[in-house]
Amino acid sequence: MRFCLFVGAVVLLACAPLTFGAMMLTEGWDNGQLNGFDTIDAEQVTVLPSGGNPDGFVRLYYWGPAFPLTGLTTERDDVTGDYAASGVNELSIDVRFFDPRADIIELQFIEATERLAKATFQLSVDEIVRGEPIWTTFSFLFDPNWSTDEAQAAGWVVSVAGEDAETVEFNEILSNVGRVNITAQWDIFEESDTRVGFDNFTMAPTPGAIAVFAFALSSLVSRRRQRHPAY
Repeated sequence: MRFCLFVGAVVLLACAPLTFGAMMLTEGWDNGQLNGFDTIDAEQVTVLPSGGNPDGFVRLYYWGPAFPLTGLTTERDDVTGDYAASGVNELSIDVRFFDPRADIIELQFIEATERLAKATFQLSVDEIVRGEPIWTTFSFLFDPNWSTDEAQAAGWVVSVAGEDAETVEFNEILSNVGRVNITAQWDIFEESDTRVGFDNFTMAPTPGAIAVFAFALSSLVSRRRQRHPAY
């Protein structure tokens, strides 16, 4: 049984795992390599063979000034491209927090054009999750066919060069994704020494999920029991 918190609604309940289609893709870094991913603002990266959820995982170390941010980025062919054509409408990542706990997990799709339009969603890390040294699954549900108005109603921010862009459609970005970023961010106004682990980057079609949850429930956080201790 999974413990699920639906972001954007006052709903807390137990739920069964979703059933994924045949196009599910998971990167668990079990072979000790980054496998086409790169790091964002990490002083040190280690791909460990054990301690993940389960097996291997990526551990990032960040040391730096105010408001630290670190994470993973990729331009892999099987992660980028046309999300509407692929049927993918869920992306998830397992995160293991080390002190201090992150405040935000952010997913960003970047368009494969010169204008580099972006679609961004931020999940606030629940206080209960932040206080426990366990692996936590953060999942993002979306409809790649949404208009910008529909995406914004569900909490997404669509922008060009960091500013809101009324002329850019969410479905344009999701039909031509050139890069995917996923980051942990800390709201700490001081120099910070932080570590965070990532495991099980997963993309999958979730048949019926958008119809069930509607666009106002575009993201969920699910906490699942840690199967192996993290290092």
